[in-house]
Amino acid sequence: MKALCRFYPADVIEWTKKDTGEVKRGWKQAYDLDQGAGVRVFQGEAMHMIQGDVAAPGEYEVEFAIEKDRRGFVGVRFISKRLVKADSRPQAVVG
Repeated sequence: MKALCRFYPADVIEWTKKDTGEVKRGWKQAYDLDQGAGVRVFQGEAMHMIQGDVAAPGEYEVEFAIEKDRRGFVGVRFISKRLVKADSRPQAVVG
């Protein structure tokens, strides 16, 4: 399915694996998926383990699929995305 989606700036999450002591890093990115008139905007968060998968903040035209995982939770899988309008607001540098 195709829809418009607004991605927001990503937050970095770090944790330590208890069994190996390895420090892991992920990026949590909030989004609003607008599926059109008559359908409520779906607000969700995507977790990325590779920083290159994080989308720049802005509006995108996305192709997506709705899936149910083995625990019974519904998730959105983004198949492709195309930038429509980038956020022009300056972003704070986190260092």
